[in-house]
Amino acid sequence: MAKRKASSSSKSRSDTTKKRKVSSSSSSPFPSKSRFDNDTWLKKYDALKKFKTKTGHFDVPSKYDECPNLRNWVNRQRYEYRSMKAGMSSCLTTDRLSALETIDFPWEFIKDDAWEKKFEELKQFKKRYGHTQVPAKCKENPTLGNWVAKQRYQYRLTKEGKKK
Repeated sequence: MAKRKASSSSKSRSDTTKKRKVSSSSSSPFPSKSRFDNDTWLKKYDALKKFKTKTGHFDVPSKYDECPNLRNWVNRQRYEYRSMKAGMSSCLTTDRLSALETIDFPWEFIKDDAWEKKFEELKQFKKRYGHTQVPAKCKENPTLGNWVAKQRYQYRLTKEGKKK
């Protein structure tokens, strides 16, 4: 019986040690309770900065080959921000908040702004090429062709009196 007690007490010590390790890392600006550890968060943050530099906006498409799931990460940051503002538990630390604000990250996504930007891109495409027949896999703007196709589809539905 002594052996069993010893093994169960050693198990408790290892559990306590694990708990201490987790709680000691919570003083980090990137807490362990986060869905993303420090390295992962920083990689996504860097990918977002590159995306912003390349496109001029933060409207990450759902399928972005250079960094899959970047859109989900962006949406998660907005969710964490809303949680923090509501006084709820949030993985968005002050350091992360500050880093995102440094690059002028918009905390609220307004779809109309995104639509207007795509419409401006379409006007630029027409100015350059003389038409609006954007290929589905346009090299200079991969998401514009899909956006145009979606607009045409929505227009057809509206014209037929169907819901969008």
